[in-house]
Amino acid sequence: MGNVTDTVKRSIKLGGLRSLYRGYGIVLMSTVPSTALYFLSVEISKKFVPGDNDAMTKQFFSGVMAQFVAGFVFTPRDVIKERVQTQDILPKHLRRYSSSFDAVKQIIKTEGILGMYKGFWQTFSMWGMYGGLYLVLYNEIKNFSRIHSYEVKGHESSRTILGSSILAAALSAALTNPLDVIKLNYQVNREKDTFYNLTKQLFKSNGPTVITRGIMARILWVCPRTAIAWSIYEYVMMFVTVYDK
Repeated sequence: MGNVTDTVKRSIKLGGLRSLYRGYGIVLMSTVPSTALYFLSVEISKKFVPGDNDAMTKQFFSGVMAQFVAGFVFTPRDVIKERVQTQDILPKHLRRYSSSFDAVKQIIKTEGILGMYKGFWQTFSMWGMYGGLYLVLYNEIKNFSRIHSYEVKGHESSRTILGSSILAAALSAALTNPLDVIKLNYQVNREKDTFYNLTKQLFKSNGPTVITRGIMARILWVCPRTAIAWSIYEYVMMFVTVYDK
């Protein structure tokens, strides 16, 4: 927790309290459509991936496919958000963006529309793996909890859904943190260099322990948003199932 606290203090010192909310505009605008697209993709993917609904392979590949589709919204959001958030560590004369929307204009102007998708495959490799692991872990933990709590399948309690979601999100976030560190380093870097060279330089400058950087912050960020989103999703699906009957 010390590293998270130190980062917060440093951010406030460099950019004031407002620095904690850099990129808030683009996150606010993209969260609803990207989340809706993700859950829609989960449901559609489950129809195309063969096997029983509780099979680990079906859960994993459904999660991967859903993240691939949602990545077309997630990636531009991440590029913009991360560029705006990380510029506080730069000298004032090198800070290019006054807001999220200014970042959109400048990135498209200087790098083209593909600049908004910088690191798409790196983003997908990270979130795809996260999505696959999360669905497998969430389903297994939820089923285990449901059985031992004597609950009816499809009508799990809030405690079961929330607890399963938080634990699955924490484990998935920790396991995919190395991919997130590498992806972030590539996306925020403005040098026109290859992914391989930038990653090599990252490890050369920081050592192998760099892959654990920000792991606690990532868990603290992922868990609540995932728990809220999945709780809403589960209860909507319960309602739809009852209504269809």
